[in-house]
Amino acid sequence: RAQLWDTAGQERYRSVVKQQYLRAHGAFLVYDVNNRSTFENCEYWLQSFKEVAQENSTIILVGNQIDRCQGNESLRQFRRKRAKSLL
Repeated sequence: RAQLWDTAGQERYRSVVKQQYLRAHGAFLVYDVNNRSTFENCEYWLQSFKEVAQENSTIILVGNQIDRCQGNESLRQFRRKRAKSLL
């Protein structure tokens, strides 16, 4: 059974999400490759997850909106190498 919670990184969900982490076996962290602040928010969510989640939980980092920068790589603010360094 899987439950997916889409908080859109909104601050009002921060207290609720930590309760969900306690039972989680994993998490998807999604950021917009064209928007630096969404990636920086992943650092908060990752740390928050690690504080309360099970030790063997899986974390998957997903770079989203890549189609918006195809043909114009200068729009892309993050490369895969930078994203890997977060985990």
